[in-house]
Amino acid sequence: MAKPIPFKPLLIKTDGQEQQINTLGEFIHYFAQVCHEIADLADEIGEAGWASRFFRPAYMALSDDDLSTTRRLEIAINKTHVFGGMGSWLDSPPFSAESHGQKEKYDRLTGRLYYCRHHAIHLL
Repeated sequence: MAKPIPFKPLLIKTDGQEQQINTLGEFIHYFAQVCHEIADLADEIGEAGWASRFFRPAYMALSDDDLSTTRRLEIAINKTHVFGGMGSWLDSPPFSAESHGQKEKYDRLTGRLYYCRHHAIHLL
């Protein structure tokens, strides 16, 4: 039997509002929502490869109730490993977002994604 993942409630501050996440299930749902939204943004700004290779597969894993919680988080962490180095999500997508008038949305969702990854890594 798999060892349960300990979870402490989180207070997430985004868009000038606070959101309380009380359970691991709520966190996984939030992480999945962020992946879905950032995939849609990637499509909107002409960066569809990011959506299809990284963000949508992470969303699908997080939404797959047939996988264990640990496995869902592991896959999502691996699929959203998009920060750092040449060719990262921080390289050309910010310029694409700016040229499509979506820079604020890009910054907000990128921050959320980074936070989710960071927290998920610490959970495992």
